Amino acid sequence: MPKTMKPFSIRALVSSIGLIIGLAGMAFLLRTMWTHRDEMKDSFSQLTWSSLVGAVFFAFMSMSYLGWMWGRLLLRRGYKVPRAQLVSWYYTGQLGKYVPGGVWAVVGRAEMAVRGGVPRADAYSVTGLSMFTTYSAAALCAALGSLLSWERPIIGVALLLALVVGLSVYAIAPLRQRLVGLLRKVTSGTNELTAPKDMLALTIVQVPAWIMISLSTTITAHAFGAEVGVLHMFFVSSLSWLIGFLVIGAPGGLGVRESIFTGLLSASIGTSTAL
Repeated sequence: MPKTMKPFSIRALVSSIGLIIGLAGMAFLLRTMWTHRDEMKDSFSQLTWSSLVGAVFFAFMSMSYLGWMWGRLLLRRGYKVPRAQLVSWYYTGQLGKYVPGGVWAVVGRAEMAVRGGVPRADAYSVTGLSMFTTYSAAALCAALGSLLSWERPIIGVALLLALVVGLSVYAIAPLRQRLVGLLRKVTSGTNELTAPKDMLALTIVQVPAWIMISLSTTITAHAFGAEVGVLHMFFVSSLSWLIGFLVIGAPGGLGVRESIFTGLLSASIGTSTAL
């Protein structure tokens, strides 16, 4: 097989594995929902619909906040784009993550910026940086939620250690230069990477989005009559989104995210309510 085909074959294999995992997760959820269909009917009978207004509000604000943070990275590079248009690009580009293959989550958003006049190199580097710091923030929030609620603290410790080690390695200048060299081979215009302190700052400023996502999920759970703590949900929601993102190939983490979420909450609020 020609050498030029190997990278494609590896990407296709990884994407296929991710898609299979996502489909398996969806099958697990559908089977569980069918098994617990009577209990789910009881859960819906307890639903307080008015409470869902707050959940929708926090969900919308969290996604808009992430869109705005992505847009700010573009503005920092000198591009003059109205704020409303940046958020519109973000929401439209987000549809790409539901296409099998993890790369489309980046392509969708970046291509919206390219169509708006942003050079492709900047659009893709900003989108990649935005996604990396967004999910680094998710890992940080999952760790804090785990330790503060003392739910599966070993996961919290492992995530914190991974973040500390990752940032420490990234702070080594020669390694960053080697990474720049590798990136130049696959992208144009990559001359430097974000400084470690800026990477840390960009991660921390994404934390409010995960707080709002957790609040949205907590309000939804309470609307179904479930008693679950905010810190517990902070851990569960952040971790489930993070794992859904890491499983490359599963469209938007579908199936994976929901399976993790249900598995982590079932013991506390019951499977039917978690679903």
